[in-house]
Amino acid sequence: MKLSKATIEVLKNFSDINQSLLFNEGTKIKTMNSLKNILAHANVVESFPKQFAIYDLNEFLGYLSTMDNPELSFEENHIKITDQEDQDKYVYANTDYIVSPQKDIKVEDYTFKVNIKEDVFRKIDKKTTILQLHDLYLKGCDISNNIFLCASNKKNDSSNEISIKIGEGVTKKFNVVLKKENLKIIPGDYDISISSKGIAHFKNEKIDLEYWIALEPDSEYGE
Repeated sequence: MKLSKATIEVLKNFSDINQSLLFNEGTKIKTMNSLKNILAHANVVESFPKQFAIYDLNEFLGYLSTMDNPELSFEENHIKITDQEDQDKYVYANTDYIVSPQKDIKVEDYTFKVNIKEDVFRKIDKKTTILQLHDLYLKGCDISNNIFLCASNKKNDSSNEISIKIGEGVTKKFNVVLKKENLKIIPGDYDISISSKGIAHFKNEKIDLEYWIALEPDSEYGE
């Protein structure tokens, strides 16, 4: 098996969520962070033949990057990796030590939905990084009927603030809060669904990739 560039990109992203990863048989890869407030699913083109675990995903990907065209073969207790003259062995981790999703999240009663494009994510990321802003907000204004993506430091009364209009058609006021440090997504266009149960669901428009991210307790859903 050779890993595609798209799958390697997904694995690099998942390593930001959790350094370890439990692979299951098939095409679906799932991960979650140690606090269990970020969950991610991806369907990839490769079909993995068995369950196995990698303890340090960054190390594994860095190791693969030293080769031009590595071929992976999944043995009983290790991955056999060949590339021209190279014939290496990378040992699996103990699956008991890996934090991994035990069940999927199923939410049907989403309070509202919005679409955010990749350029908006990149703009907000750049601005919040420069201004060191840590809190993101999706705000609905029942006066202008617009939706805004905002950022500030909510514990600082003199914080700088960012606001970008991302939608229209709002009929009620809401203000949902998300920690920027939890927004560990691959840049892209996303359909975002917000649940009053404290969950934001991000679904990538172009690839089979989804995230479920916990919202902050002080979020207001306009109910």
